Amino acid sequence: MSILDWLFILMLSTSVLFLFFGLICLILSISKQKKFNSLKSKKIRNKQKKKKIKRMLSRIKKQQRKNTQTSLLLFVLAAATLSGGIYARHYQQTHLETEDANAIVQSYFLVEEIEKDLQGLSEGSDAGRVNEKLADMTSLMITYGNKNAFGGLSTDGQKKLNRYYALVREFGVNLSNRTLENLNDSTYVSNYLEDIKKIKKSQKQIFEVFKVNESALKQKK
Repeated sequence: MSILDWLFILMLSTSVLFLFFGLICLILSISKQKKFNSLKSKKIRNKQKKKKIKRMLSRIKKQQRKNTQTSLLLFVLAAATLSGGIYARHYQQTHLETEDANAIVQSYFLVEEIEKDLQGLSEGSDAGRVNEKLADMTSLMITYGNKNAFGGLSTDGQKKLNRYYALVREFGVNLSNRTLENLNDSTYVSNYLEDIKKIKKSQKQIFEVFKVNESALKQKK
C-alpha cells in the first residue's frame, strides 16, 4: 500500500476513536446534568446538608462542563481527521502516482519525437536514419505500455490510463515490426500517424482527468 493508503486508514481510525471517546464524554456529561438536576430539585432545610449539597452541585457542574467541552473537542477532532482522510483519498484518486506520471511524461516525449520523424519522411528525410532512431524509441514505448494503472486511482482514472497504456503498447509493437520498405511506403506511414492520433486523443483525456499541464511539457521538449 502507498503512503496515502496508510494515511487514509490512520486518519479514519483516529477519527473513529475520537468519535467514540467523544460519545463517552457526552454520555457522562448528560449523566452529570441529570444528577445535578436531581440534587438541585431536592428540598433540604438542614443548613449543613444544604452546604454539602451546594458543594456537590458545584463539583458536579464543573465535571459536567468539562465533559461537555471535552466531547465537543473530540467531535471537532473527529471531523478534522475524517476530512483529512477523505482529502487524502480524493488526492490519491485524482493524482498520478510517481511511476504512472513518469510513464506518461516519457511516452509523451516519445510520441512527439516519433511523429516528427515519421512526418519528416514525406519531406525527404532518410528512411534508413529514421529507422535507426525508431529502434530504441519503439522498445521504450512497449516498456511504458506494459504498465498497469495504480490501483489507488479512481475507477474512471484507471480505465482511461489502462486504455492509454494499451494504445502505447500496441503502437510500439506494431512499429517494432516495421521494415525499411514500410517507411518508404506512404500508406504505412499514414497508418502509423493515425495510430499516433489515437494515442494523442487518449493522452488528452489523461491530461484532463489528472490535471497535467501540457504547456509545461511542451516547454521542456
